[in-house]
Formats: sequence, structure tokens, C-alpha cells
Amino acid sequence: MSGEHRRFGGFMLPAIVVIAGVVYALGAAQNGMLSAARLRPVNWAGLGLMAAGVAAAFMKRPMVKLMGVLACGVGAILVICL
Repeated sequence: MSGEHRRFGGFMLPAIVVIAGVVYALGAAQNGMLSAARLRPVNWAGLGLMAAGVAAAFMKRPMVKLMGVLACGVGAILVICL
């Protein structure tokens, strides 16, 4: 709309990465290499913090968006590392 030239197909690389991940996960599940993870209370708290961060990231105010992104990052650390 603003008259700037935008390259078409910017969605292709993320789509290829997601498709490759799904194919790998399906193959690993069929071979029995993929098992369910046991989540401890800290991991559940991290999932909740990530969900709250995603919800806050869709707000209109810039500072609330920033805090949502930070909360989502901290939640991901709690889920993955602890």
C-alpha cells in the first residue's frame, strides 16, 4: 500500500522448517524414539507464564507487548531448562 516493493514468498522458509519438523517428529514417533516428557510443577508454571506472555503480546500498548514477550521467554526457560 505504501508503494514499497515487497518480495513475494517470505513465508516459504518458515513453512519448510515447520514441515521438516513435523515429518521428523512423525518418523521419530513411529520408530519409538519419541516419548512423552514428564512435567514437574516448575515446568507447568513455565507453560502458564508462556501462555500469559502470548496473551499479553497481542495487546495494543507497546510496553505490555514487551512485557508479554519477556514473560514468554522466561516461561520457555522454565519449561526447557528447569
